Amino acid sequence: MSAVALEALPGWEALELRGAPQTVELIVAAPEGAHPGFRPNLVLTAGAPSLEQQAEALRSFHVVDRTAAELAGRPCVRTLGHHEVGGRAVVVEEWRLSGPEGPHELTASCGALDYPGLADAFMASVASLRLGAG
Repeated sequence: MSAVALEALPGWEALELRGAPQTVELIVAAPEGAHPGFRPNLVLTAGAPSLEQQAEALRSFHVVDRTAAELAGRPCVRTLGHHEVGGRAVVVEEWRLSGPEGPHELTASCGALDYPGLADAFMASVASLRLGAG
């Protein structure tokens, strides 16, 4: 696991990784109950499935936008998508990047109706990502 730094959104908490897949390096989430239906979160994962593997695993995922971007001083691919989780519409925004630590994927997720109010805050938190921080 590489050393990482990410400024969580005000009031958000880092969750324990116990029970999470071994590739998950960090999970931060909104306070429990603050957003009914789906708890908004940011998840950093070491390694990343290919876009084809992702499409296979998330059959209800629909790409809204995909573009080249920069994150943590590295080129990345930013994808904005829509997904269904337990009958709820969820917006998924993710950044895939590579570096000396290997590939990483940072994913921000929230209920579709919460996204307009969280998009700028997500971007501010995501922009603070530092890999190899020590």
